Amino acid sequence: MGGMIARQFALNYPHLTHGVVLVATTAKFNENPAIREFSEQVMQLTDPVPYDFAQPFQAGTCNKPVDKAYLGLMVRESLKVPAFTWKSILKHLLEADFTPELDRLNLPALIIGGDADGFFGPAEQQLLHKAIPQSGLIMYQGNGHALHWEDPARFADDLVNFFSR
Repeated sequence: MGGMIARQFALNYPHLTHGVVLVATTAKFNENPAIREFSEQVMQLTDPVPYDFAQPFQAGTCNKPVDKAYLGLMVRESLKVPAFTWKSILKHLLEADFTPELDRLNLPALIIGGDADGFFGPAEQQLLHKAIPQSGLIMYQGNGHALHWEDPARFADDLVNFFSR
């Protein structure tokens, strides 16, 4: 969701944006089978959101092991989000199609994806790269959706390199 927010900010405020990083995201959610399946799970949620939903969701975003304490923190944060919010976000994401706007991102963009991302894999990262004029693409081999948790040092280095140019 962060990539969607960053992309929309860059489109709405190009005069305030010097570059944008899009991490493990997509332009069109409703054609994604993994998001549709996840949405079906979300629509069944009730409050309080159960641990048996939040823990497998957060752990499932990773393909490589991550720090257990950090993963636990992310699960606890997920449990704070009410079911209504989960449902509303997924409903609106499934209605969103950002593909017509991508060529308007006329600024340096870095797209980073994990080749083992169960939500937005290499094909979706390639689509973004082809549609955004000044974009570069980095694919992390063996990483999932939460590639910044799985390889934080490399991720930080890639951000520093991008923003130093």
